Amino acid sequence: MINDNITAGQDVAAALTSAFPEREIEEVLPAGPSWNDRNEAVRVEFADGKPVFLKIAADSDGARITRERAVIDYVGTHCTVVVPTVVTSETTGEPPYLVTAPMRERSLAAQWAELSNTKRTTVLQQIGIALADVTSQEFEQHSHIVGGDADGLVLDTGSWTTILVSESR
Repeated sequence: MINDNITAGQDVAAALTSAFPEREIEEVLPAGPSWNDRNEAVRVEFADGKPVFLKIAADSDGARITRERAVIDYVGTHCTVVVPTVVTSETTGEPPYLVTAPMRERSLAAQWAELSNTKRTTVLQQIGIALADVTSQEFEQHSHIVGGDADGLVLDTGSWTTILVSESR
């Protein structure tokens, strides 16, 4: 259950109560900027010391959570890219949510200033290799991911312009 001292949005509180009814939450912190303002992400610190990241679909559209879960599972199986471990997810709840374990204790951005030029070069090469691996995945036709898992993605196919226009709304 959520402590009274924690100030979190009602949707975040509802998702945490659903996902972790028995765990004591110590603190809910911002997770950093999001590229999609229809999602909200927070870092959750538990009393047992094992943090997680919670992402909710603030607009109640569980389709984004479904897609993200499918992509994490698929990329983790088919690419040489490290993906977060999914702790739990719920796509039909109110709100829909995805919970992942931290991938590392400190983000690359926080470590950047401390890295030597040689290490920066190595890290940038690793990032480039990961991006190349993900973008090298080929599909038979233009599509939008609507579900799936490690075995395959469920795609809504169409012309490039139809897919692009449908996603820009």
